Amino acid sequence: MTDTQIALCPVGHTQVARPRTDGQDSKETDNMLLSWAASGMLDVSEFFDLVGTGVDVNCRDSNGQTPLMLATAAGFVHTSRFLVELGADPHASDAQGRTPLNMADSATVAEITAAAEALEMRRLGEGSLLDAAACGNTDAATAQIQLGVDIDCRDSRGRTPLMRAAMLSHSGTVKALLDLGADPLIRDSAGMDACALVRLSRYGMSDP
Repeated sequence: MTDTQIALCPVGHTQVARPRTDGQDSKETDNMLLSWAASGMLDVSEFFDLVGTGVDVNCRDSNGQTPLMLATAAGFVHTSRFLVELGADPHASDAQGRTPLNMADSATVAEITAAAEALEMRRLGEGSLLDAAACGNTDAATAQIQLGVDIDCRDSRGRTPLMRAAMLSHSGTVKALLDLGADPLIRDSAGMDACALVRLSRYGMSDP
């Protein structure tokens, strides 16, 4: 067993994790999100607590409108900001060419613009952390975490910095991330946790 596996895998953790399904119909989920945004419910965050984060925040209704368009058109500032923080596109246009920024009042425009800028900064930080972990640059990864970047942020495959470091056998970085609180039980979009990915990568069965 490698140093990376020893750091990651507790005794008895030997099964490859399997994809998790909750039976939620994607269209139904999208429609629920549209309804929540359109109604301006400030606890829209509870929706994501219930169904998870695999929801298309830029889904559209029959008129080509996204949840953010509905929320901004109704003047729901807090809901609009929350949706942008989740990745809603403020520049998307509907069938008539209107964007959320076109539909919003000045106060809402200011809020969603600020949220979009903050989201971009967060993504840059997360990208730097993910890259540092993949390169085994422990100091750079630690610095990003100390700046407030989410230690369990994800890449496009749902993989965390810990997963990236583990798959490439950067045992020092793996240990540092675990010491800083990285969650080794998180699963990627294929249902694999860090320990499972290490085992697969050893046999060339998973891309770094």
